[in-house]
Amino acid sequence: MGVYLFKLALFGMSLLFGLVAIFLGSVTAYAAISNGELTYIVGRISTTVSRTDDPSGFWRSLMLWSVLPIVGGAAAVWFGRRGLGKL
Repeated sequence: MGVYLFKLALFGMSLLFGLVAIFLGSVTAYAAISNGELTYIVGRISTTVSRTDDPSGFWRSLMLWSVLPIVGGAAAVWFGRRGLGKL
């Protein structure tokens, strides 16, 4: 019974976190593309990248901060659904 509950929690949380990552990555991508700039904070350093000033930096940052969470979230959702289907 304990292993079943552990697997249920593992796959359920994977599914939930994957859906949250996909949502946040999509919102970030939409906001960055519509505004033309992306602001992210790492530690105490805030960085704003504009599409007009630094196009390659903008697209690189967009891939890192929005597309990568979407892809990782899709992998987590796949893992969670696959695991829950086997229970």
